[in-house]
Amino acid sequence: MKLKSFPKIKTKNLLILLLILVSFISSRIFTNYYSKSFLVSRVPFHPISPESLGLAQDLLATYNEEDYRSLHIASYAGTSTDSENLAKYFLPNGQSKITCGEFGSTLSKTGQVDVQANYFNLLTKALPVAKATIDPDDYTFESIVSFKPEQTFAGTSITYKHHLSEYLDKGFWLELTLPFVSMTNNLNITEEIINPGTGVEANKYSNMLNALKQADWDYGKLYDGPRSDAGIGDVQARLGYTYFKEEKYALTTIWGLILPMGGKPTGEYLFDTNLGSNGHSGIVSGESLMFRICHKKDKSIFWLLDTTGTFFAENKQMRSLDLVGKPWSRYLSVYKDRTKTTTSPGINNFTQLCDVSAGSTRNLNLGLMFNQGGLRLSAGYHFHSRDREIIELSKDWSTDSAVAAIFKDDLSMISTAISKNGADIKNYRNVLNDKTGAGVETYKPLTQSDLDLDSASAPASTVHTLYAGLDYYWPDRVHPLTLGFGGSYDAAGDNASLDRFLFWARLGINF
Repeated sequence: MKLKSFPKIKTKNLLILLLILVSFISSRIFTNYYSKSFLVSRVPFHPISPESLGLAQDLLATYNEEDYRSLHIASYAGTSTDSENLAKYFLPNGQSKITCGEFGSTLSKTGQVDVQANYFNLLTKALPVAKATIDPDDYTFESIVSFKPEQTFAGTSITYKHHLSEYLDKGFWLELTLPFVSMTNNLNITEEIINPGTGVEANKYSNMLNALKQADWDYGKLYDGPRSDAGIGDVQARLGYTYFKEEKYALTTIWGLILPMGGKPTGEYLFDTNLGSNGHSGIVSGESLMFRICHKKDKSIFWLLDTTGTFFAENKQMRSLDLVGKPWSRYLSVYKDRTKTTTSPGINNFTQLCDVSAGSTRNLNLGLMFNQGGLRLSAGYHFHSRDREIIELSKDWSTDSAVAAIFKDDLSMISTAISKNGADIKNYRNVLNDKTGAGVETYKPLTQSDLDLDSASAPASTVHTLYAGLDYYWPDRVHPLTLGFGGSYDAAGDNASLDRFLFWARLGINF
């Protein structure tokens, strides 16, 4: 049979195709979210993710009666890149830094403050006793706190595959993946103190770095150092069916389960480490197609198409909520009920057990692979998208809490609880305390309708990935071997996912 030659591709056409691909990725509509309390990132080594595609490309390998099982060990590592947009996701002002000031600071008086420092238990002078008058000008601390969040991760995945059918070129097969994951998140917080204030009250905080991780907070702590975790991620079990595996093409379908082993988010820290799908179990289905488009002697080029969808089950998680229209209001000072005159951290009050529905994720891979003997060179584009989380309180809001008024409108210190539910994280002095219809300062509890459930949910997100890999397959050994290397770059379509580099290496054996 006469072999087909490679079709000639004009340089002009190749440049046009490359320009279309670059334009598509660079012109993506970028969405900036801010004041979010929870982040979801793409989990490495899920089905048909770029780092796991080498397993699907093993469709080219031929089985025999002695080696219808395989074991692959893949190690990977990566790091996030765009710290500025990631900081905007968490901060209340859509920037990568916040200006902080006490009641009487210049920044507070001129409306330039992003965060009232006194809400964070930062006091540079003791508050007067009840009924005494406060002079806000005694509280003048100012600083600028900058954030440069980053995530580094590494892991090893062990995958066992067993061909079940009596036919070696088609039929059912079983695949199990056990991932070991290590992750470090760091908000990289630094502070520039502009005005240290008049002094430091005992048992309070003299700077924002310490105030952002205070022991009084049960949730939502903003640490100024790395937090690391390691363990087992999402265990995956897949049943596949290969319809055909020929010299020119191969097609297979998969059905699988995602079994979370990494635990659920606790809400204790902002930007905490999560080793898998946040405790959600899932069902996966997908297909992989390889089609030869060019062939000459022992050289071939294959077109690759892979797609999966994963549907996640609902679970319960601790999530921190803002008040409607008030970024970072979860950190406001509150009274737990109308009998209290001592304030409590709002983050403890506004972090609640929630029913979390993660919806589904979708993955699409388009690639090309050059094959010569045992050599495989692949490159392509991978698209990942996920649904917006739907958050509901696990039980109705029934507390008597309210935003705390520390002093009355006439600047006298309160002796009975008065609420200031109109206050937000950047404005305290210019907001009046709550009043009755007769104009008397009073206490009004917050209601469930005041809670912004969307502030605690991860938005819908997309990730565009370019990748390349090199694999070599030794089919003539007693137990055929595969050795591969590769790398990818994730470019998120918004700041609700991570931009990141990822590199991997894998070793496989058939037996």
